[in-house]
Parts: sequence; C-alpha cells; structure tokens
Amino acid sequence: MTPRILVKYDVSDAVRINAQASQGFRRGGVNDSLNIPLCTDEDEAIFGGFQDYEDEMLWNYETGVKMRKGGITFNAALFYTDITDLQVTLDAGSCSSRISFNVPEAHTAGVEFELCAEPAEGGFASAPIQHIGSRYTQPSDQIAGAGEFVSGLPFGGAPGTDVTLVDPELDSYQVLNLNAGVDFDSWSILTYVTNLTDENADLAFDRERGGRARLGTHTNQPRTIGLTTRFRGPPYSPLMRGKSAARRPATRLAPGRPRSARQPGHV
Repeated sequence: MTPRILVKYDVSDAVRINAQASQGFRRGGVNDSLNIPLCTDEDEAIFGGFQDYEDEMLWNYETGVKMRKGGITFNAALFYTDITDLQVTLDAGSCSSRISFNVPEAHTAGVEFELCAEPAEGGFASAPIQHIGSRYTQPSDQIAGAGEFVSGLPFGGAPGTDVTLVDPELDSYQVLNLNAGVDFDSWSILTYVTNLTDENADLAFDRERGGRARLGTHTNQPRTIGLTTRFRGPPYSPLMRGKSAARRPATRLAPGRPRSARQPGHV
C-alpha cells in the first residue's frame, strides 16, 4: 500500500491552493556477477560484496497554487522528496561491470511554473519552464580525483598511462516548452515546441569499463516542433461528452502529482 493525502482549498473562484503527501517505492533486486578476470584485487574486494540491493522508499511533499483570471491561468508548485535507501548505479572500477547499491538517505527539491492562456473559446496556449540545478551522476563523482581517468591499456603506440581529466559535475539547465491549439468536442489541433531555446543539456556522465574506455555524456532532445490532430465521433451520451471535455488542458484543474526520485545524483 502506498498512501497519498491530498488537501485542496478554494480561496475564491479564481484561486485554489493545494498540498499533498504521498509515498512511493522502487523494488530492490540482485546484481549481475562481476567480470572477475578483468578485476584488480582491490576492485574485487571493494565491489564483490554488493550481491543485492534493497527496496527504495520515498515520501513526496508538495504544495501549489492555481490562479485563473479571464483566459489566463498560472500554476506554481513547490516540492520536496525525502528518499530512504536510494538505488544508485555505480561503475565497478576495472571490472567492466555496473552494480546497484543503496544510499541510506537522499533528497530532491524544486519548483515548477506554468502559464496558460485561453484567448478564445476552445483555444489554449501554455509555456511550462523547468529548471534543473547542478548535480552529479553518482555519489563517488563528488570525491577528490573522480574526474581523473587512466585506461591502463596500451594500444597503437599509446602507453595507456596518459591521464584524461573531466569535470564530473553537470551544469544546471533550463528547458522551455510551448503548446498552443484549439480543442472542441469533435476535433482538436495542437502545435508544440519542446526545448524552444535548443538547450544542449548534459543529463548524465557515462564511462565505459569504469573509465578505461569511452567517456561521454547523455544529452537531452534538441528543439522539436510538431503538430497533433484528433477527431472524435459524436457524443452519444452525457458520459461521453464529459470525457471529451476532460481532455481540454486549458480547463483542467490538476492539484498535483506524486513524484519519484527525480535525480539520483541529489545525495
């Protein structure tokens, strides 16, 4: 059972505030065996004991406000997530393997804003923006020397002893999306632009074989522009008409949603 408590209060016809607390979990598991022939004695001793990992548990706390005046809607939310036994994936040094283990305590926190407009009957537009702060991909990236990598593998005349230096701290970034369209009972058209500013964000630092091979970062999706159309049959009953109206994003009142662990690097 994962409990959720939600409280809403209408300050007026135009202002609603809400707060919620919800619990979530992620099931534990068993790690694959290490690639022992590649492991140094030190790495085998360090990582060989991580045979399994426990369930991850979290409590999410959120409060928000929704304000509407005329055809303009403003949403804001503040959230904090308290995580126990956070599941983290770690490169097992020279063993060319990855293992999962538990970090006893972690947390995430942030804010979200969204501005929506309904310039005419059936029309809508919104511009959500998201900010992600600086962070690390895994806890060990925060220790001294974490960005120094030596392959130890001579190849093509290279001695394999050269040091490659990288900064494992990922920069903060912002993503702005735009949505606009019209939505009626029988048809709708939606145009959208994701990542309007074409932000090139580093999402995670990746190292192959514990840094002995490829080094790189996972990046986000570039600017994407699209168009979606939808046609619906006639509303044969009041129930169907209610379902049609519920799909209109400009008129939906969403008190909030539970969140899982957003960034495993927030420790």
